[in-house]
Amino acid sequence: MRTKVGRALRAVAIGGIVAGAMALPATAAHAQPSGCQVTTSLKTVSAYCQTGTGEYQAVARCYEPGSSIPTLRYGQWRSPGGQPSTVSCQFGEELRQGHLRFR
Repeated sequence: MRTKVGRALRAVAIGGIVAGAMALPATAAHAQPSGCQVTTSLKTVSAYCQTGTGEYQAVARCYEPGSSIPTLRYGQWRSPGGQPSTVSCQFGEELRQGHLRFR
């Protein structure tokens, strides 16, 4: 008898935890900036987002000549509607790709 009661109580507790987790709001999905543009120029990546909440950052994939391993360089974290986030590859590196990331 004790085993059945213990199993029932465990099932109720697990069900309550799962139901509570499902009821939490999905705020992370709403925090991403929007209306974003990424531009590149020689060794520089510039990113700008117009609206939304949260923050964004420019990312540059920089390579030394002859290397296939990138060095990631990061711009400043910015809020939408403010200043752009910019980052540049260092002297002797070449820019192959620029993008943004969010938090």
